[in-house]
Amino acid sequence: MSTTAPPKVLSQSGGGIFGIGTATYIEAIETTTGRPIQDLVDAFACTSVGAVNGGLLGCDYSGKQLRSFYPELTPAFFGHTNIRYTLTRCGPRYDDAELLRVLKEKCGDRTMSETVKPTYITAWNAVKHTLKVFGPGDKTVPVWYAIRASMAAPTYFGILDGIYGDGGMAANDPLIVGFAGVVADDSVDFSQGLKFLNLVTSGLTEDCCPISNRWFITTLLSKLILPALTAGNSADVEFIRAAIDKWTQKLLGSDQTKLQNFRVAPHSPNWDLDATEKATAIAQIWTDQFTKDRDSLLAYLGTSAK
Repeated sequence: MSTTAPPKVLSQSGGGIFGIGTATYIEAIETTTGRPIQDLVDAFACTSVGAVNGGLLGCDYSGKQLRSFYPELTPAFFGHTNIRYTLTRCGPRYDDAELLRVLKEKCGDRTMSETVKPTYITAWNAVKHTLKVFGPGDKTVPVWYAIRASMAAPTYFGILDGIYGDGGMAANDPLIVGFAGVVADDSVDFSQGLKFLNLVTSGLTEDCCPISNRWFITTLLSKLILPALTAGNSADVEFIRAAIDKWTQKLLGSDQTKLQNFRVAPHSPNWDLDATEKATAIAQIWTDQFTKDRDSLLAYLGTSAK
């Protein structure tokens, strides 16, 4: 029997200014272990502001750098009100010119096929009404473009190029999309299973975290995939079903068909996604969460404190 460890995927949900929390958590991991997050995980899966974090990590920035960018990113996200919205209260609330400038500056010309680890970024194709997952197969798509596509929440930023809307419109759970993306394009060898570190900004749920489960394929279907299918729309359902088919064909019957999930979702007040004045408080919430998770998280990642 192979003893190869299953690959680890860092997934991050959308959440506007709450992205500073997940960036803070990632920085804490690096500070504690003395290792870059790229050495600890094998892929990134992300949506909306999670796509900002995951995309920049895919461009080889450290968690510390990512966290340090937020004083610059925050005004780029929410500092330029759209004139049309100001006058008519119609259309997207914010102009994206400064946002695009910052993303292009940080990401450069790096494409989705050139990220340091396979990176999966969700978007909604408003023309075809389908889920789009940008990944390593998008050889000519710049990372900054995929990030901006995933951030196109209609009430905050406009549809990109008249095509792409916010990834959360189709699938705001990047764990599900990460699972489907990894399985779909074979950029990551999942023959020994998959492990997710799932950072969620929406707060506590019935299955609140931190948790670490070892799921066989039947439990995977009942606990993770089927609820996503019944709650999702036709776009993510089709994409996920294809991944399930491939997963089961390759792994069904093997004692290695396990998906493990360490879910982090600290309770947060119901603040607006553009409540930039709450950034410090959000960062503290995630710092406190890391303190609670520290020992179990290090064990889950198979590493130790420096």
